[in-house]
Formats: sequence, structure tokens, C-alpha cells
Amino acid sequence: MNASEFAHIYEAFCAFHAVFAPACGRALVDRRLYLPPAWAHEPLRCEQAGIPATERVYQTKPQIGLALLRRARAWGHLHACWVAGDDLYGQSPHLRDALAAEGLCLS
Repeated sequence: MNASEFAHIYEAFCAFHAVFAPACGRALVDRRLYLPPAWAHEPLRCEQAGIPATERVYQTKPQIGLALLRRARAWGHLHACWVAGDDLYGQSPHLRDALAAEGLCLS
């Protein structure tokens, strides 16, 4: 990757997906857009990109992950005692505490 390509990565947005993965298969449960602060604080830019107003709020990745988990549980889609995530999520005390309070372990 050259420096020009790398310079544009920090402005990217990405999607989060909540996936239920039992032994018998996989199912997409929910999704959410992550906007970096630079995007979330520029309404005109978001409007030009077609990002809905409801998705233009900045949240950290652990906050988004927790919101997806809570929504999946509210819909009755999550019947597990643990969730998986990479080290970014494991480094979030707020997320670990919130999961523990809801009876979930982070693996």
C-alpha cells in the first residue's frame, strides 16, 4: 500500500454486523454503520453521501457493539451466555461491565 492509499483510510466508514453463529449455521441479525468523528460532525458531507440522519451520531465501536447486542436480545435473537469480539472490545471497561451486568461474558 502506498502513502496516498493509506492517507484515505482514516476517513472511511465501516459497517458492523451482529451474527448469530450456532453449530448448525450462521445468520445475520443486525447491522450498523460506524462513522469516524470527522464524518459524524459534518452533516453536509453525510447528506451528500446519502447517510441517513439517524446514522450520523458518533459512537465508539464498543458502544455500537453493545447497542447491537441489546437490540438482538430485545428481539429474542440472542440466547447465549458469551459473545466474541477482538481486543478492541476487550479493552473497553464500559463494555465488559455492561456485558457482565447483563449476564454475558466477552470471549
